[in-house]
Amino acid sequence: MQKIKLTVFVFFNLIISFLFSSCSTQKETLPDISNLKVNVEMERVDRKIFDNQSKEEILTYLKENPDLLLKGFRVNDIRILEELVKRANDPYIDTVQNQVDELYDFDELRQQLNDVFSYTKFYYPDFYVPKVYTIVAGYEMDVVPSDSMFLVGLDYFLGDQSYYRPPIETIPNYLWERYHPEAIQTHIAREISGRYNLSNPSDNSMINEMIWWGKTYYFIEKVVPKAADSLVIGYSNQEIQDCETYQTDVWGHFVKQELFYATAQVEKRKYLEARPHTFEIGQECPGRIAQWLGWQIVRAYMKQNPDVTLPELMKMTNHKEIFEQSKYRPKKQE
Repeated sequence: MQKIKLTVFVFFNLIISFLFSSCSTQKETLPDISNLKVNVEMERVDRKIFDNQSKEEILTYLKENPDLLLKGFRVNDIRILEELVKRANDPYIDTVQNQVDELYDFDELRQQLNDVFSYTKFYYPDFYVPKVYTIVAGYEMDVVPSDSMFLVGLDYFLGDQSYYRPPIETIPNYLWERYHPEAIQTHIAREISGRYNLSNPSDNSMINEMIWWGKTYYFIEKVVPKAADSLVIGYSNQEIQDCETYQTDVWGHFVKQELFYATAQVEKRKYLEARPHTFEIGQECPGRIAQWLGWQIVRAYMKQNPDVTLPELMKMTNHKEIFEQSKYRPKKQE
């Protein structure tokens, strides 16, 4: 296999055109969401808290926005308030805020999230459109969900443009490069999918988890339909290309090693969890390859069963049945 090189995202404008034009499967006709009146409300918490705010003003703001008591924002804990006041005067936070202002187009981000929520509401009419809070918090969070809001750490989503980054042992390079501004919409879509993606908790097989992940990525591609496959799953374009080119080798490895019905956690982690590569298949094979393969199986199942709706798919808990009825068999590409 040709050596995989992670794509370096240089500028935000290049990210948009590059990712959307990258290699991906052909998308079907998009649903009409023109009549869905979705207008996402966004608020920059960092500006509200850190722009010359006193302890009393921060306390008042948090009490007025109780959803923000997530993630340790406890208004009765004086240490939290003191820390927030300290950060308001931290040159590190100020530098990252300035970078966020330079890199982000907030009108563009709002439109992207409007689309995500609109497509979700198309498939789930009862979906409650959450408020989106954004914050520069010092790498403490990426996306924190609740029923009524999303809290997005913008400093997580700066990619290679970030002046600062977490220690490499916390977020290694192969993960960090996924965190660019364009990825916020797919991270939020992934969190939303968890509300609807059912599974059989008593099924410990590899295929059960593979199909759960496959349903997750299928959901994302439906509510972020313009996103390339690379953006949906968080691979580089080269990784997507190699997955497609060598999918018969991946399939053959899973069959030969009888992995689909494996239940040992150690064995499953090798193929399902984030790693630089899936070394058991090849030095250049991406990590999380079982997630990608589960996605292809779900796609094949939905192609075989065009009358199944997205909500019906997400409710399915018999993942072995999805696997068997998908009739997925990869074809070797020239």
